[in-house]
Amino acid sequence: MFSPLLSSLMLPWMFTISRMLLAPVAFHFLRVGRIKLVLAIICYATVSDFLDGYFARRNNVTTTIGALADAVADKTFINLTSLSFCFYIKPYDCFLQYILAIWFVRDVVLTLFWSFTKTEFKSLYIGKVYTALQFLFIFLVALAGILNIEILEFSYIMFFVFLFLGVFSAKDYFVLFLGR
Repeated sequence: MFSPLLSSLMLPWMFTISRMLLAPVAFHFLRVGRIKLVLAIICYATVSDFLDGYFARRNNVTTTIGALADAVADKTFINLTSLSFCFYIKPYDCFLQYILAIWFVRDVVLTLFWSFTKTEFKSLYIGKVYTALQFLFIFLVALAGILNIEILEFSYIMFFVFLFLGVFSAKDYFVLFLGR
């Protein structure tokens, strides 16, 4: 049906696009109180984030536009899902809005800086760790909602983890963008 090259290109893109499309779905399910479905969607998004890069590297079809689309899919899913926690589930007004603010400011600053420097987009290892921790955090927030566990102290700790990693990873990206 499809050529082997086209098939190997399509698989990573299917994972990336599905993550983008699931962001508003997760938002809706959280809005109507279907948190177990949201947890399943978060699990899929986390696994698909790993699989799109894995299949792209394994099939030797990595591209700059693919890496950029992967980052956009991650940020779209993570930020929209986190934002929905802030709006629709009362126990999460804990500290989540401050963590979300760190994520948003970091992403906007890096995106603007990258767009002005006109350098090739490349994900750094520290950025991948940051994204993995974001997925883990929203998974734990959803799980806490299912189990009715208060996570305020955990949120305080994660605030400082994301603040530190956000600054540290932003510095590394600035160095990359400036070519130093």
